Amino acid sequence: ALDIRRIVYGKNHPRYAKGLYNSAKILAKFGKYDEALKKLTEAIKMQGEYVGEESEEYKDTLRQIIDCRLNMAKESFSLGEYQRAMEYYNMAVSEAEKNKIVGVVENEAEFAPIFASVGNISKAMEIINGAKGEIAEKYGECSAQYAELLKNEGKTYIFANNLAEAEKKLVKCLETEYLLPENGGKSSGEISIILGDAFRKAGDMKKAMSYYSKVSKDGMSPDYPAACYGMAKCCFEGGNTLLAKEYFIKA
Repeated sequence: ALDIRRIVYGKNHPRYAKGLYNSAKILAKFGKYDEALKKLTEAIKMQGEYVGEESEEYKDTLRQIIDCRLNMAKESFSLGEYQRAMEYYNMAVSEAEKNKIVGVVENEAEFAPIFASVGNISKAMEIINGAKGEIAEKYGECSAQYAELLKNEGKTYIFANNLAEAEKKLVKCLETEYLLPENGGKSSGEISIILGDAFRKAGDMKKAMSYYSKVSKDGMSPDYPAACYGMAKCCFEGGNTLLAKEYFIKA
């Protein structure tokens, strides 16, 4: 459809820009944020020229660009690319402020660990503490939203090198999730990996192995390969290369 619009209307036409916008939304839905951002950037240049920066089309595209960058920040963080994650977040927020677009970051607490990962612990904790009362009042402490806050708080404490507090918050997150019928401990695998990695890096191989081993052993959990990889690294660092090899194969 996009090719047809280009042929019929040419590359410098509002309808082609709309096609780029629609194509970008589909790409973003499937996590292809880089490709989506390229199309959105091309679209917004045309929209600025043909329909104006005050038009709804232009503003919608701008919101999509900001949303793409926020998702790229989260994706980079999950890959351990912390500085890049911070850069994407700052670009998104700067773009929103420059164009007076409010409400682009619906849940600021989910970005707190990014600040912590680049050493800005005070800002991360400021975000967490600011969100805590608001989320508790709006949703209650026994809610999926509060559980998510606890998870982000736990991640933040890991970067602050406070594993005792991190473990407490992440375990509390899981306890909260298990109390929710629709939730049922959905983060159990993720949290096991987070704590396993944290204790392994801190040199506590025994505790790290205990968390990795909590991940489903039937191989069906999406976190199973990461757990096997973590156990392999524990064994390798502990000098047991044979067992490390077995876990590497499973991963």
